[in-house]
Amino acid sequence: MSDPIRRAGSPTPPLGDGDPLSPPPGLLELFWVFTKIGLMSFGGALSTWIHREVSVNRRWMTETEVLSGLALAQIMPGINVVNLSLFVGQRLRGVAGAFAGAMGILAAPSVIVVCISLVYDQFSHYAWLGDLLNGIAAAAIGMLIHMGVKATQRSARSWPLLLVVAGIFVGVGILKLHMVIVVALLGPVSIWLSYRNIMRERLAREESGHA
Repeated sequence: MSDPIRRAGSPTPPLGDGDPLSPPPGLLELFWVFTKIGLMSFGGALSTWIHREVSVNRRWMTETEVLSGLALAQIMPGINVVNLSLFVGQRLRGVAGAFAGAMGILAAPSVIVVCISLVYDQFSHYAWLGDLLNGIAAAAIGMLIHMGVKATQRSARSWPLLLVVAGIFVGVGILKLHMVIVVALLGPVSIWLSYRNIMRERLAREESGHA
């Protein structure tokens, strides 16, 4: 069983929709993989590590599936990474897999955070601790930007969809509108545009098959 951090720089590309998948993992392996992701993904950006481990390293799911799960996790109530763990676990091993994924991503990090909080006051006055936490946060932001770019490249494959992405960025990031309002306004537009693109691609495949 390989280490997600050790293989993080692997040149293996993420799975496409037509690539063969690896066999689904057992519940114990699924729990252990998500536990390692939770323990080793310092500074956040857990969604990025889940994508890399599930689609790139272990090839359990295609990149499209993982990114679709990430989109669903972000619009549902709750913590994004827990929602994504539930989605991946359910797709791989059903309800038991969803439970294994969520417990793996939560259990060990929760214990560590509780232990650190007990001794944090003894070290909080050191300046280097603040610098360390700022550096970790900066790395996490970089990984999240990378994940956002990949998701945009994969999903927004036309100018209208790119305009939807830009509209969401402006609405949430600049105008500070509530996420529910932005999703309610632009979500139906994005769904309609994506559906139109899917139907066009399907029609093009059918026409090429008859040619």
